[in-house]
Amino acid sequence: MAHDRNAPEATARRAPEAQRDAGTGAAHRTLSLAAVLFAVSMTFIDQTLVSIAAPRIAEDLGLTPAGIRWVVNAYLLALAACCALGGRLAELLGHRRIMLVGTVV
Repeated sequence: MAHDRNAPEATARRAPEAQRDAGTGAAHRTLSLAAVLFAVSMTFIDQTLVSIAAPRIAEDLGLTPAGIRWVVNAYLLALAACCALGGRLAELLGHRRIMLVGTVV
């Protein structure tokens, strides 16, 4: 009779190792989630600051409401281009490395 890998004694022997690996994976997933939430919240804060600063920018530069829309749209376009560039760099150099570099920068 061949040895059954799904037999209860085989599962019992592998259980501590599987639990240890599962705990490590859960910690990595939690840390990854925290890093992504931090990065996304930085983006929200950045966009909020641009909206709050818009009246002062318009006043300092003497812009009309249409002019300030151009400033905000240019900012959003530059942000979108950086996100696309970051995504491509992540594919080439590794997601973790680019995420860390982007968060630090």
